[in-house]
Amino acid sequence: MNFMSKDAKYSFLHNQLDLLHFEEVLEDSKILKSILTQGAHLIDDFDLFMVDLFLMLYKINLIHTNNQRGTGGLLITSLSDKTTTRKVRTRTVGSKYETYIIYKFFMDNLFERLRGSKELKELMELTLEQDQLSKQLESYENEKVEFDLGKNSVDKVDHLSEEEVKILNTIKDALNKRRKDPLNIISTLKYIIEESLQSTEDFEDNPDQEGSTNLEDAIKKYQRRTLRSV
Repeated sequence: MNFMSKDAKYSFLHNQLDLLHFEEVLEDSKILKSILTQGAHLIDDFDLFMVDLFLMLYKINLIHTNNQRGTGGLLITSLSDKTTTRKVRTRTVGSKYETYIIYKFFMDNLFERLRGSKELKELMELTLEQDQLSKQLESYENEKVEFDLGKNSVDKVDHLSEEEVKILNTIKDALNKRRKDPLNIISTLKYIIEESLQSTEDFEDNPDQEGSTNLEDAIKKYQRRTLRSV
């Protein structure tokens, strides 16, 4: 992905330097590159989601863009206002090195939890079903059927039989329900993200547990302590 693309809809206002710093962090970590590739199978806009999480830790002033996006965009909403996020940001804001340490640990933990999440699997199934229902409605649109998703009934037109109108109503009702079902799941997934971020606090509170006074040395020592190579 071209992270600098003007078409990329991130959740926070940013500049080109912010994105350049993200690319540098990504380039320095095999784990993050692997997560970026594999995460595309978990969340529809996972690449943007990863950048959003980096910006959330790194940016001094967090200003929401209110861009309309997929699952990742929904998950990032309100997360920046959580107590856990504010606490972690006291160490990471404006520091690429501190952000790198926390961000990599955070994303590794979060990815493992999302990958095994039954809620995310259910959300993906609901999203697929919603897409299928939307295509059915689009098919009816192409047949010039008049309908309004905001109403409880669908206007009957001359070339539709009563049975066809019932089918259309059934599809519309199912689609409206599917649009509401993910809300509880999204709430659960937000909690998973916050818990994953909270898991960085022990390491964040004492980033140099091996006694180094140099932040870059601390990063190297942290990398050696991880179970997987960076």
